[in-house]
Amino acid sequence: MPNCGNVIYSLVSKSEKIFYIGKTKQGRDRLAKHKHDYKRWKNGNYGFCSSFKVIECPDCEFIVLRDINDDEDVNEVEKKAIKHHLYLALGIYPQPASNQHK
Repeated sequence: MPNCGNVIYSLVSKSEKIFYIGKTKQGRDRLAKHKHDYKRWKNGNYGFCSSFKVIECPDCEFIVLRDINDDEDVNEVEKKAIKHHLYLALGIYPQPASNQHK
């Protein structure tokens, strides 16, 4: 996949039930970069990234969660995606805030 607009993606291991969420303009090429950085880390030439826990899994998959529109703040969309997936993983379903004051 050639470089494209910003996307929110997830690295997922279904067997280990772990995931990593990030943002990129590199499309699926981002997985190769994660793997390259993982090898460098294993050789002591790169700092640890939490994505490495998923990269270590044989069933690691790269999944595009959504495209980012030009008018959206990519950092805010990424934060919301992380929060949403953590809620799903933990089985937490927050109630919407009430507009009523007591």
